[in-house]
Amino acid sequence: MLVLFQANGYTIFLQMLPIMLVVILSMMSSLFISDPVYSLTASPKFPVIRNTMNLRVPYYVKETFHNEYQGSLRRLEASVEEEYVTNLRHACYREKNYNLADKPNCILLKEIRSKYQELSGWL
Repeated sequence: MLVLFQANGYTIFLQMLPIMLVVILSMMSSLFISDPVYSLTASPKFPVIRNTMNLRVPYYVKETFHNEYQGSLRRLEASVEEEYVTNLRHACYREKNYNLADKPNCILLKEIRSKYQELSGWL
């Protein structure tokens, strides 16, 4: 009877092992995820407004940004502009699909394209 109980306990452990591994791995992966550096919208976590140099896109950073951020500001701003333009493209696409009379996101996207063409002409 004791051998049967030990075998059942071992079997249960083996059946629970994959679940325990998944839980442990998910907990470990959350340790490696860092907070984003910026946000396109203001929030209590990102209260300080900045603008990109090229397209003057507003973005928000933490109050400790100047002390903590060690990366390339040029790359960060390129990422901000890329995310901003991607969001505008999606919003413009929705405006076109809904056949809205006003298309403010499409107009803004057009302005940014012309501003980008001006900047690339200087290079």
